[in-house]
Parts: sequence; C-alpha cells; structure tokens
Amino acid sequence: MTKAAHGDEAAAVTNAVLGNILGVFITPSLIFAFVGTSAGGSMDYRKVFGDLAITVVAPVIVGQLILGFFPSFVAALGRKVNLSIVNSCLLLALVWSVFCDTFAEKLGSATDPGSLVGIIFLDLGLFLSFSTIAFLVSRIKWLAFNRKETVAIVMCAATKTVALGIPIIQIIYGGSPNIGLLSTPLLIYHAEQLVVGAVMVGIFKNWVDKGEAERERQLKVREAENTEESMEPLEIRVA
Repeated sequence: MTKAAHGDEAAAVTNAVLGNILGVFITPSLIFAFVGTSAGGSMDYRKVFGDLAITVVAPVIVGQLILGFFPSFVAALGRKVNLSIVNSCLLLALVWSVFCDTFAEKLGSATDPGSLVGIIFLDLGLFLSFSTIAFLVSRIKWLAFNRKETVAIVMCAATKTVALGIPIIQIIYGGSPNIGLLSTPLLIYHAEQLVVGAVMVGIFKNWVDKGEAERERQLKVREAENTEESMEPLEIRVA
C-alpha cells in the first residue's frame, strides 16, 4: 500500500523486516504478560520462541541469503514469475485455512452477533486511532519527515500482519479448541485494514503528488531567481 500511495517504499520494507523479527519476541512476551494461560496457551517459552524462530525468522534469513548470493537468479525468476502474486496466493491460503478452522469449530455458536459487531467496531477504531496518531506525530516539524516518509509511517504503524499473527496464535494456542475464535479479531482487523487502506491510498497519493508538484514549482522559482541574479550587471562604486 505504501508503494501504491507513492510513499517511501524502502522505509516500509525496512519496517516490515524489523517488525517481523522483533515481533517474534515481543508479541509472545506481551501475550504471556497480559493473558497468560487463561485462553489455553502454552507457557513453554523455549518451545514457543523456537517454533516461531523456525516458522517466521528462518524463512526471512534464507530469503535474504538467496537474494544476496544469487541476485541474478532471483532477478531472472522475478521476470518469469510474478512473485507478488505468489506471495498473495500463499497469504490467501493461510487466511483460508484459518477461516476453515474457525467455521469448523462453529464460531457462531460460541460468539453472539453482538460480540462480533463489537469486535468489528473495536478493530476499526483501533486502526483509525493508530493511523491518526502516527500521522500527527510524523508531521511534527522538528522530526523533519517529508510526505513520502509520513505515508510509510502511517501505513506501517497500524498494519497488523496476518502472516506473523496467525503463526503466533497457532504456536501458542495450538492445543486450544478456541484457536479459531482467538484468530477472529485478527482476521477482521486484516479485512478492515485492506478496505480502509484502499481509501487511504487514494488520499495519500494525491497528497504526496501535490507536495511533489509544489516542491518542483519552488525549485523552478529558485532556479529562475538565481539565473536573474547572475545576469544582473555589476555595479562599480568609486569612493
């Protein structure tokens, strides 16, 4: 979404990599601290962090090694295969499997419609709140973030990655019969961030383009002023 909104793609990628790696250690720690085993999770820290390292961190490291040692092969593969589509299909398969588990466990009988509506509005409120806070903080003058960097900050601040969240839930609560129920808020949040994010992309794209056009106009004005100053005749003063 950052790329589509003409934001700073490099900053967004860096945030995604660091967020996924740090999230492996921070997210389970927060879950254990606030929830514990009340939802049927495992408190075996070594097993949880080990499984998450294999499931999440190892693929990232292997991918970076392949990209570093075989850049020509990766570039040739990217020209023949649309890797973004492959990534989307794999993510869709992951979400689909969780949805299947959720409905197989008869989520409707375990959760009343009022609770589902509450989750929908709570997730939406969290997404909009985090996005607004990120935008306001990134526009503080002394931080000196430009518009492209602001877009990357907003898009990354409120985004929750299903590819990281689902493995964490499955590893910590793999033995719980409520794993589908526990995944529901994340799945709803993911759907909402796609819908709202699509609207934000159009808004931020126009905002960034206007900023770039204004910057180019100011540069042309400065260049014209410098040219005029250089063409002015020198005044010779005699004392």
